[in-house]
Amino acid sequence: MIRHVRPKFSGTCCQTPVQAHAPSRPVARGARGLAGPGLLAHVLVGKYRAQTPLYRQAHIEERDGLGPDRSTMSERVGGVNRRWRPPVDAWYRHAMAGPTLHADDTPVPMSAPGKGKTAAGRPWASVRDERPTGSPQPAAVWMALTPNRKGEPLQRHLEPFAGLPRAGGFTGSDKVFNDHRTHAACRAHARRTFYGLTRSNPSPAAGEALDRIAALDAIEAQISGKPP
Repeated sequence: MIRHVRPKFSGTCCQTPVQAHAPSRPVARGARGLAGPGLLAHVLVGKYRAQTPLYRQAHIEERDGLGPDRSTMSERVGGVNRRWRPPVDAWYRHAMAGPTLHADDTPVPMSAPGKGKTAAGRPWASVRDERPTGSPQPAAVWMALTPNRKGEPLQRHLEPFAGLPRAGGFTGSDKVFNDHRTHAACRAHARRTFYGLTRSNPSPAAGEALDRIAALDAIEAQISGKPP
């Protein structure tokens, strides 16, 4: 706990009260926000890194006789997000400006207060990485959360991208491919299909496909990082 003492003084002639300014804070809730950078970092790391949602953090703080309620914590997290909006937007523009983009999603359970059960969320990871071709452009990963696997959220997410998207072949991704975006199929997904065939019902054709993919992987391992 850090205590800030700000005494008030008044001049004998002008009788004008003077008080030292409050220390600068990253996020203020109204005009009386008291959350410093350390507290905000603690809440954000707990939420995004330690997988501790705000309602659980609020219960922990309440148990110890400390801390604000969940709504106040939500406002502070939102305030931090607004402060980070300019660099986040710049990061997004950089990720979408590349010639290729790797996109994939994975299902995760999300809390759904009042429903008695969790809801399904789909975090999408879009990766720009041209280092295997010797490009000096820095790699970037952009994460976006969608409520389902339909094409509309993904289409909005990739709207500014006009290069070569590499994604799986699920039905929802068909809407993001058009005259400006030519679908590059994922070889890992293709390999998975052939591998499943060799496990369930050994097939010479599937085995040959795996051997050819392994040969391509060996070639890529030798030329990775070199210019075209």
